[in-house]
Amino acid sequence: MLTLFQMMVFSQTNPQTKYIDSLNNLFKKSPKDSSRVILLEKISLAYANHDPAKGLEYADKAYKLATDLNLKNRQAAAMAMMAVNHLAASNAEKGIEYNKKAIEIYKTLNNKKSLAAVYSNLSQIYLRQGNYDAALEYSFSALTVYDQSKEYRNKGIVLENIANIHYELKNLKKAKTYYMQVLEIFKSYGLKTDLARCMGNMSRVEMDIENYPKALEYLKKALEINQELGNKNSELINLTNIGNVYSKQKQNKKALTYMKRSLEMSEKLNMKNSIAVNRGNIGSIYLELYKESDQSDLTLLQNAIKNTEEAIRICDSIGFIAPKMEFSQILTEAYSLQRDYKKAFEALQEKTDLSDSLKTVEANQKLSILETERAKSLKEKDLVIKNKELEIIRLKSEKKTLFYSLIISILVITFAFVIRSFLQKQKKHNQILSEIKQIQSHDIRGPIASILGLTALLKERPAEDLSKNKLLEGIEELALKLDEIVIKITKNSSL
Repeated sequence: MLTLFQMMVFSQTNPQTKYIDSLNNLFKKSPKDSSRVILLEKISLAYANHDPAKGLEYADKAYKLATDLNLKNRQAAAMAMMAVNHLAASNAEKGIEYNKKAIEIYKTLNNKKSLAAVYSNLSQIYLRQGNYDAALEYSFSALTVYDQSKEYRNKGIVLENIANIHYELKNLKKAKTYYMQVLEIFKSYGLKTDLARCMGNMSRVEMDIENYPKALEYLKKALEINQELGNKNSELINLTNIGNVYSKQKQNKKALTYMKRSLEMSEKLNMKNSIAVNRGNIGSIYLELYKESDQSDLTLLQNAIKNTEEAIRICDSIGFIAPKMEFSQILTEAYSLQRDYKKAFEALQEKTDLSDSLKTVEANQKLSILETERAKSLKEKDLVIKNKELEIIRLKSEKKTLFYSLIISILVITFAFVIRSFLQKQKKHNQILSEIKQIQSHDIRGPIASILGLTALLKERPAEDLSKNKLLEGIEELALKLDEIVIKITKNSSL
């Protein structure tokens, strides 16, 4: 049995005919400016869950008008609308492509708020693809923006997305922790619509741990809030999920009541994908009721076949492939119980073909993810290599600078040593000159003066004077002393 849950994509606007008509009337009267582009975006969004092909037409019109008016911000918003409609048409790859184009424009405009919204949408797409790493990466990118800007509602929505990812990873304890945190945020800020949606998602955890009373409690509270606020789309999702909980508990009559209420609302809103799911679920419940009975009431079996066939017909008309496999399984069993083995075989063959097709799609998606990861890895490696090259250049530059610094340091030290040696020698030289000067003024000039004096005396005395010999001895002694001094001067001067 298929379950519907409110996992945020871009918006939950109901594609009602009256609503679209009112937007078209406003569009006709609007001037050719940004307000007209915004109306085209709203119409595109209104068609998303109803007629994605039509939604794409309006998104394309919005983009062309935004381009003509040179409104970059609205160009990005139109790209995001294309992504929403491609995703609604089960074309996840195109959804990713257009969201990334929107991101590039928002980055150039430094529009962080819109960037965060697209990050959140990309997270949803990757979650559907089973690329949980990428889903978490984009969710946390969005969360960073909302943390900084203190946008508590958006922060709560992103935290809820993270909880959804952990739920898909079967980290139920972690998912529950995040959901409880989100419920507190929405309660404290009186955000009833968000609170109801989170309660609906929280019920999944309770269903998985088979705490069905608690799951019903969350769903019925959510239903009450959505009925109070008039959120029809969310209301029908709650009705479907309550029916699923009763079905899990084998309370098929109660389950059938809620499924029929959900179907009625889906038909009023003309939501074909929801109609298909509810028809298939009703067919499944009728089949269970028939098996529970004594199998004499063929009306139950006929209702099972009728509703399931209608579900498959609607799926074919809107290209809603995913649920068809389960519906084909229900039909196979129902035809077998009716003993229409030919139709049972055809239904089984349909299921097999669908299974092969989905496996091919899944394989292609996985291949695409792997290619993306490979490209990302190569870019990261290239970046690492470039960083290493820059590091090598930096180190070479530092090495060269260090070499020159070392040379300069050596030259400075050598120069300082030479100067110091020169100054020391200069000091010694000055000292020697001083000593020479002292020797000249005292040690040399004194003996010379004495010699001169003695010589004078010799000249005055007669030649036969007996003291002549003594005078000559004195002259000789002084001459020897003078000779020693000269030797000393010569020796000091050679140093």
